[in-house]
Amino acid sequence: MGILLRIRVAPELSAHVRFFRTDEIEVDVSPEEPRGQSALDAVCRFLRAVGRRLGKPVVLTLENARDRPLIGYDVATDRLVRIAGHSGQ
Repeated sequence: MGILLRIRVAPELSAHVRFFRTDEIEVDVSPEEPRGQSALDAVCRFLRAVGRRLGKPVVLTLENARDRPLIGYDVATDRLVRIAGHSGQ
């Protein structure tokens, strides 16, 4: 089990944060939440804010696809980047 924290990322979007280990945080966004560009922008702002605050890279993956990141926050460039090699499948 782990500790669960629910946060509001944007007025229309919430995330569930789980602390399973001291060196890793898992965050998920409910598939029932609104979708579209505004939701994607909110998720990206959240990833960037977490990465900046922790000074660590942050990656976004599909559920149960930890080894296939989609986008990530790069600390060195202070920006979100598409992870090379992802086919979108």
